[in-house]
Parts: sequence; structure tokens; C-alpha cells
Amino acid sequence: MDKNEVEKTAKLARLNFSEQEEIPGDFSRQLNKILKYIGQLNNLDTADISPMSQPLVKKLKLADDTSREFKNKEELANNAPDFKDGFYRVKKIIE
Repeated sequence: MDKNEVEKTAKLARLNFSEQEEIPGDFSRQLNKILKYIGQLNNLDTADISPMSQPLVKKLKLADDTSREFKNKEELANNAPDFKDGFYRVKKIIE
């Protein structure tokens, strides 16, 4: 990946770098190593391997699906960055 691709990818991923961090050089080398490794994985023959949802064969303990009233709603609202008229306001993500 060249400098422009790295900067575009960083922007899309909402990565923030400090002034001291060398975005194009070091980050570009790291990304290229990762992409090269993924390329190697893409070349593996996986025809005889069955798909799986997770690498560990364990039974998950699921919590009971029950609703409950949270008594201190004001405490939740105080933790929210933007809360108005009983609603949590979030930035628009779909244009």
C-alpha cells in the first residue's frame, strides 16, 4: 500500500495518529506484511476443512433472556455523551 492508500484506509477506519507517528512509512510496512500473510492464507487448500463459527469446541453458557427495569436511569444518562429529552443522541452514520 502506498502513502495515499494508507491515509485513506486510516481515515475510513477512523484511526487517529499523533504528530510523532510516521503514518506512511511504518504503518504502510506493517499493513503490507499483514496483507502478504493474508495472501498466503488465501492460497491454502481448505476444500477438506469444514466451516466453523469459532475455533474452540465449547458449549456456551447463555444467560436467561429476561428483561428487568433499571432503577437509576439518570445514572445511565449521565454517562452518555449526548442525552436529551429521554433519548440517547448519536452521530448520523448513514449518508
